[in-house]
Amino acid sequence: TKKYGKANGTIIANGSIRIGMTKQMCIDAWGQPRHINTTTTRHGTTEQWVYENEYVYFERGVITAIQTDPTHHFHASAPFAHRNGGNEREGGIRTSSA
Repeated sequence: TKKYGKANGTIIANGSIRIGMTKQMCIDAWGQPRHINTTTTRHGTTEQWVYENEYVYFERGVITAIQTDPTHHFHASAPFAHRNGGNEREGGIRTSSA
């Protein structure tokens, strides 16, 4: 937990991510993605990291959206997406307010 502070360290140790985390935090929590899709527009470059049933979106190296299997129940009040052997997953997509 020292690497990212107590709060983020605990979230990562539990196999979870949240909007605002860095690429390295995502890797530490969920491992390497299966594939990375890159989109370049006049506004810049974004990345979509593809996991088994999850997609993580990055702008400027920071998570801006998390999309998980829509067949799972969506918990709008949950502050992060959890991925640990299929337990407690969110469905749908959430984006940053920025």
